[in-house]
Amino acid sequence: MSGLRETPREQEAARWFAALRRGVMSLEERSAFEAWRGDAANARAIADLERIWGALGVLQGQFA
Repeated sequence: MSGLRETPREQEAARWFAALRRGVMSLEERSAFEAWRGDAANARAIADLERIWGALGVLQGQFA
């Protein structure tokens, strides 16, 4: 993540992350996601969000 302002790549990663969390993706969506994630910078952006989400889950357990 690049600070307070999200880049267009980070915004797109956030949209894909939300779609993945929704749990149901059409074959077309899944194909589009895989194509998007095929770019190394995009793959890093989604991995960053997944890492942050995981860290938030750990923190939630500490304060529950």
